[in-house]
Amino acid sequence: GIWDAMNKGLKLANGEIIGFLNSGDIYYTNTLNIVEKYFDENSIDFIFGSVKKHWGILYGYLAIEGDFNTVAGLEFYEHKETPGLGAEIDNPKWKALWKGKKIYQEDGQVSLKVIKGSVLENSDDFVYEVDGLSGATLTCNGVTNLIAYWMGSDGFLNFINNLKEIDV
Repeated sequence: GIWDAMNKGLKLANGEIIGFLNSGDIYYTNTLNIVEKYFDENSIDFIFGSVKKHWGILYGYLAIEGDFNTVAGLEFYEHKETPGLGAEIDNPKWKALWKGKKIYQEDGQVSLKVIKGSVLENSDDFVYEVDGLSGATLTCNGVTNLIAYWMGSDGFLNFINNLKEIDV
């Protein structure tokens, strides 16, 4: 299937940055500039992005570090969010909350999520939680779903596990 083809392509690739563009997918304006920025400014090995919501698509990227578990950054480059509410996903202070957060628990479950309210520093789940955005519950749920889907078994999990095995 598709994962087998991607894994074979990965093993044959020899570039510094490898990209997969599936059938029907497109790169939007400025996509490669954003990718280059994240690779230049962060110690990362993997980026993915975009999620469709009921009134539009959140186009963005999640950058992760070489351990394939630690968030290096989050960037949305196009969305139809309500100004002052869901559009707060563009707020640099909110995006900064993502850096250093963990995606997977020890058992491999995707646990990174946006919570309602503020993350408590003494919480057992502190490293897996990001503060919610007031008045933007649907947006926060969309971001949480984006992470759960793309980092889970229906998304890039098998691909990431293969990357770990070949020690890229």
